[in-house]
Amino acid sequence: MDIDHLQHYGFVLWFLPALFWARAFVFLLIKYMKINVILLLILVLVFSSYILESQILPLALDKGVVALPWVMAGYIFAKYKKNLLRNSIWKLLFFILGFLVIYSFDLLLPLDMARNSVDNIYLVFSCTSFLSYFLVFLFVNFNFLLQRYPFLTVFGIESMLVLVLHAYLNNVFHLIVEHYFNGEWYLKFLCTVAVLSLLIFIKGKYNENKIFSFVRKQT
Repeated sequence: MDIDHLQHYGFVLWFLPALFWARAFVFLLIKYMKINVILLLILVLVFSSYILESQILPLALDKGVVALPWVMAGYIFAKYKKNLLRNSIWKLLFFILGFLVIYSFDLLLPLDMARNSVDNIYLVFSCTSFLSYFLVFLFVNFNFLLQRYPFLTVFGIESMLVLVLHAYLNNVFHLIVEHYFNGEWYLKFLCTVAVLSLLIFIKGKYNENKIFSFVRKQT
């Protein structure tokens, strides 16, 4: 998210109502619509594509509907994750081939849920879901990466903090880098990651539980 997004509704925190409504919708759909989850996902995609073309709904309901296919996909993944994450050389080759196809044909179209802006929700959903599945498969089956690079685990644990703060930090460093360093994108990225890392470190070192335990210990 860059500085241009400062003017639109729901800046940064749009994903909180989106996540709330999407999870609520998934719960209700699974509970009351007794049909195959794959068919349900297809119906959700069709409905979401309609919402993309309509006006903004009150209480950010539109954000929840747009996010609904991805949350539904997460539910399906969790339901069948044992089979989906089973290691296989053919599955790994499939992922690599799929990644090369997406990269070669530039299939990863722009996605801006905050503005209900998705070029082609069917293609965007397919590509982003595939890449997400690929990353989860990679880290689960090659967990030595997490052991060798523990910062990945830490950032995953603190993902909500990262989601909330990264856009604010990115915009702050956007202004600074544009003014003093000719707008190099990697400087914005490195500065944002550095400050996020510092904040995560401080949170881990001085979180509420540790403070209270320290106070009790002193008393």
